[in-house]
Amino acid sequence: MSATQEFALVTGASKGIGLALARELARRGYHLALVSLPHEDLANTAESLRRETGKEVHFLEVNLAKEGGPERVYQWAQDLGLTVSVLINNAGFGQLGTFPEYDADFYLRMIKVNLEATVYLSHRFLESMRERNHGYILNLGSTASFLPVPYKSVYSSTKGFVYYFSRALQHELRRTGVHVCIVCPNAVITSETLRLRVEQVGWKARITSKEPDEVAVTALDGLFRKKRVIIPGWLNQVSIFVTKLLPTSNKMRFMEKQFLRNPVGDAKGDHFGQEQSVERISN
Repeated sequence: MSATQEFALVTGASKGIGLALARELARRGYHLALVSLPHEDLANTAESLRRETGKEVHFLEVNLAKEGGPERVYQWAQDLGLTVSVLINNAGFGQLGTFPEYDADFYLRMIKVNLEATVYLSHRFLESMRERNHGYILNLGSTASFLPVPYKSVYSSTKGFVYYFSRALQHELRRTGVHVCIVCPNAVITSETLRLRVEQVGWKARITSKEPDEVAVTALDGLFRKKRVIIPGWLNQVSIFVTKLLPTSNKMRFMEKQFLRNPVGDAKGDHFGQEQSVERISN
């Protein structure tokens, strides 16, 4: 189906992977509906994309962690009469530090954004996709989707949920014209500060990390080829395969040593995604 009159809706679209995905979707012929937090300069981003791509670009600033946030997104798209054929559930954030270091409200906001918004938006936009028998849903997972990660306990758990949710949904829809997949990147360099930190960690971090544009191209290539799981980078693919063979206790001890030896950023103030004021290596 031609993307001429079709929209791609991207959450967390003001920067990083979300912005890279939006730009690449416009390059592939889609008009854009962009969603991000307030005060993220989304209006200027949208105008820049209009000039750059010649596509129609709408935007909405909303905090998905607040009550009614995901509902606002769906109603906004309905009020504009947008035909959303591609839904990108990209918004999310996480933590690095021991579980007690963050208050309960922080974790509940994380669950709201990483899980509830993904489930709600997938459910609502899936209705019209099934009616048209055409559509794509791309969910942002992580290499943390495949194992429990100490010091990222809640974040890795949310990404595990997103992985299994995506796999189950794609199986349910396998005989329809709607495809669901999940992309699971490792470290993604979303600022010069993060680039410097990766350089400090060493060669393995350098060769396994990716630029947002790289992840966007790989993710959309896989989505439109109807792949089920996308892991950018051959070394990351090998690492995930190997970790599946190891006992869970061994995997957690290995990850614990990695974080204790190479703490990328502050454990207390270093998050990413939807709460961009404290951004770190995304997903």
